[in-house]
Amino acid sequence: MFDSASENEGALALEKIFGPRHGYRFRSRLPGLDELKKAFRLQSLRLHPDRARALGRAEELLTREFQSVNNAYRLLLPIIARQGRRPASAAAPRSPGARRDFYWKLKRLPPIRLRFAQFLYYRGLIGFNTLIRAIVWQTERRPRAGELALERRELTREQINIVLRRKQVREPFLRAAVRLGFLDDAARRRIIDAQKAFGLPIGRFFIEEEILTPERLAALLAECARHNQSIRS
Repeated sequence: MFDSASENEGALALEKIFGPRHGYRFRSRLPGLDELKKAFRLQSLRLHPDRARALGRAEELLTREFQSVNNAYRLLLPIIARQGRRPASAAAPRSPGARRDFYWKLKRLPPIRLRFAQFLYYRGLIGFNTLIRAIVWQTERRPRAGELALERRELTREQINIVLRRKQVREPFLRAAVRLGFLDDAARRRIIDAQKAFGLPIGRFFIEEEILTPERLAALLAECARHNQSIRS
């Protein structure tokens, strides 16, 4: 997959991670691994869906951008590792568990309500890269908004096709449906809530990756709940 990446795909991936004025060229003038990882981490923090309210942006839009940055990183990482920009011992890892990661250094949790994957990160149990992979894993397993809208009879097949044709570049599907008058904001929220409800719980990722056992997962979920209950609304 990565060996067959086109010049255009590589250029777009570099722009996603480093911005439009990065000065690199795909395959001929690539950044080093440390540069890539640092830029990826900054972009991931900037575009994290949990920051939607603080930034005044739609969570769905930030989620799409967040996934796009992650996909760009996954494309560039093995290519840059093969360029020999770092010693062989620091090349692309043999497995996700062996990947160099960034861990929370402080020994206390931030005084805010936390989602479970964030809780694991701030407890020092997982690194930042694992946090990103977990969020992307869960997001990719949510049912598509159009499919749910059709199933719930919020939209017809014809209306879905119209939205897909008329939606603007990077405009979320449901936002476009509201703009075109096929949905109101209450219906949009109902579909988003259904997406989250039908998605797989993020704890399953940590079991599948053998990061947590079911027993340890249950204990940490309870601990996360107690932390959130201690935070004033």
